[in-house]
Amino acid sequence: MQRREVSEDDHKLIPRIPQPRKRKVSIYDLVNALEKALEVKRRRVERSIPELQVEIPEKKTDMTRLITDIYERVTGFFSKNRGRRLTFTNLIPSPSKEDKVLTLIPLLHLTNQRKVDLEQQQHFGEIEILLRTKKMVDEELKKA
Repeated sequence: MQRREVSEDDHKLIPRIPQPRKRKVSIYDLVNALEKALEVKRRRVERSIPELQVEIPEKKTDMTRLITDIYERVTGFFSKNRGRRLTFTNLIPSPSKEDKVLTLIPLLHLTNQRKVDLEQQQHFGEIEILLRTKKMVDEELKKA
């Protein structure tokens, strides 16, 4: 085997620093380079965001039926207990979050329909439910 002489020209290293430009860089070249960099960054961010798996709840509720049921329970309570107060805690079937929501939303609809009034003396305090009678509605209409 023969040994070959290695010259400097055979293994010339090229530095990876930006090379001097052959032509002048225009503002359009800079804008295009910036747009490409922003696009690459946007794709990296999109890739890093995990895909969300949103599941639609299976249980469907009929809001009209819920409103009717709550209104019947409120009127039933006041027909049996004339002098007593009805509170939100007494009206909900259980302390679960779902029951609280499925009782509060129909109550808000009934308030909007001016069938009941809701009063709360302090923040996060007990909500008192008042049944509006036909007489109360008529008096309010006369004032308006």
